Amino acid sequence: MELGVTAREDVLVTKVEFREAMLASKNDLREAMAAVKIDLNDAFHVLDLKIEALRGEMRAAIAGSEGKLTRWVFTCMLGQTAVLIGAMYFALRHLH
Repeated sequence: MELGVTAREDVLVTKVEFREAMLASKNDLREAMAAVKIDLNDAFHVLDLKIEALRGEMRAAIAGSEGKLTRWVFTCMLGQTAVLIGAMYFALRHLH
């Protein structure tokens, strides 16, 4: 059996070497995960900044729309008042 094992070209690993390799791979994995976590945190920070910028733009657009809507309502009220005054004038002049 020993001759069969030594005759193979594959290298056998001892338990100690295997444990060391596992610890090294765990450390590499931890480092990679930490780098991914940092990248994700950076991406989330950038997204937060973009969302805040969009919120500001939306608030400005809403404020502009509110002003336009207020002017439109007052214009409609003025027009309606003019129509009512005209109708009252007509009624008083011609139906009396």
